[in-house]
Amino acid sequence: MNDVKINIETSRSGYPTLKINELYIHSRYNPVTEVQEAAKNNYKPHHLHVLYGYGLGYLAEELINNFKFNEPLLIIDPLIDEGLLKLKETTYKRVYNTNSGNFTKLSSYLSELGSYSNKVHVIIQQYYQNLFPNNLLEVLKHVKDSQIRELYNINTINLFSLSWQLNSFVNTKYIYNDSSLEELFNKYDAPVVIASGGPSLIKQLEMLKENRSQFILICAGTTINTLLKYGIYPDYVVSVDGGEINYSHFKDINSEGIELLYTPTNNRKIRECFSGNGFVFIPSGLNSLKSYYEKNTNKNFPLILGGGSVAHYAFSIAKKITTGPICLIGQDLAYTNDMSHAEGNKGIKHYSELDNEIVEVESWDGGKVKSSDAFKTMINTFEQLQLLDPHINEVYNCTEGGAKINLISQITFKSFIKKYCANSVNKIVLPKINKPLFDFEVFYHKEVENYQKIIELLKKGIEITGKEKGPFFSSKVLNRLSKIEKKLNALYIEYNVDSLLEPIIIKNEVKFLPKINESRPEEFERVKNYTITLYQDCADRIEEYIKKLKIEME
Repeated sequence: MNDVKINIETSRSGYPTLKINELYIHSRYNPVTEVQEAAKNNYKPHHLHVLYGYGLGYLAEELINNFKFNEPLLIIDPLIDEGLLKLKETTYKRVYNTNSGNFTKLSSYLSELGSYSNKVHVIIQQYYQNLFPNNLLEVLKHVKDSQIRELYNINTINLFSLSWQLNSFVNTKYIYNDSSLEELFNKYDAPVVIASGGPSLIKQLEMLKENRSQFILICAGTTINTLLKYGIYPDYVVSVDGGEINYSHFKDINSEGIELLYTPTNNRKIRECFSGNGFVFIPSGLNSLKSYYEKNTNKNFPLILGGGSVAHYAFSIAKKITTGPICLIGQDLAYTNDMSHAEGNKGIKHYSELDNEIVEVESWDGGKVKSSDAFKTMINTFEQLQLLDPHINEVYNCTEGGAKINLISQITFKSFIKKYCANSVNKIVLPKINKPLFDFEVFYHKEVENYQKIIELLKKGIEITGKEKGPFFSSKVLNRLSKIEKKLNALYIEYNVDSLLEPIIIKNEVKFLPKINESRPEEFERVKNYTITLYQDCADRIEEYIKKLKIEME
């Protein structure tokens, strides 16, 4: 930043003020009082505040003074990155700072502050848009991408939580007899190729087939149809999608010699499509799901980092099972040649047939390629996975088409084969162990019995709460509700209904947020209505789930 000249002068009120080039970032008269109105106007309750441009910290300090609900503040300033300015020490615990050029870290921060990702308010320090216009534009784009990703995640949870719960329940009978994915951890020092279903996969198929014996091949979900069409059999297929359409990709395949790596929420019909071994893992963050299955099977299931695509999980799994190099093929994340998938994939479409907004991103070869917000979210997730969990060996994107993925080196597939694939690789096949039969009928009745206990507690909570008249809850009622809440939380975890109730909890938390300067009677009514609505919605959801379980068992 040789073109940036920084001067710290004394304002007329005696406080330091900042001049960058010929622009005064803060007032020349009183920089402390100057920011008070701006901070007040820019405060958004229950939002993540992103401040682009810190200067000498006056606006940041005044924003914190306005915070009412322990909101987080994320600070970005290119001048701090260069050591030209410094952050002041603060006792406020929710202040974060990230490098203005590290967009992967920025996205990671936005993801960590998950509950706020859909409520983000960006504040731009005076004149910073003139000083760093290009960097500011990139930051704003990544904030928008984070919001889209969070909305996508919330919508996905709302849409699929019930079917995920049903899949988890039915899959228990398979998980009881299958192995933990940990059985494959560090079993290989060989190269691993991850095949995804992007349009560029076609150009790699001949080389993939010719050198098939020289690497471990992991297939990302529905890519299996394209591989089998060309006579290529992967060692492992990763499947995480709980939808019925996912099952349609597997129901008629020849799975001989192929082993399935899957999650409990994977569609409950898919496991029967594979005659070989199955290996189970838990998506990262679903700790209660992990505890539930470990309790019911006496096995330890690993938490695996992933994202919105099965390929994200395949990528993380490859890092766990081998110490060798890894390459991605068919990972376009764009409409290469105007196509969504490779030939042979049942989901193939022209981008003109899709409703997604088309955006341009940097391509594998340095140009531009058509993509979408959904694909951009997936690109960002790959970058986060590489940032959070770097592999012990080299990782390459050998797609030779589609979008560029930062933090992952790019070489041709031919170069990868030539460099790493000189010897044959033997797949490790674990012997099948005959285990006692799992009595699924007994398991079903036990689970339903405990779901009914949860419903009874929820209805008891509604009854107790509804009788309170206000203007506050008595200590006796609070004590009774606390005991109910404690029992509910224990049952939620023990009987795996967290994911089932998650969308209800999210919806009600947002719906009943406290207001600024809320009076005591207003607080009482809000908490009362929140408790009754939450408990009733949870009871309704569990009753709906029990009905679907009965249909499934019939």
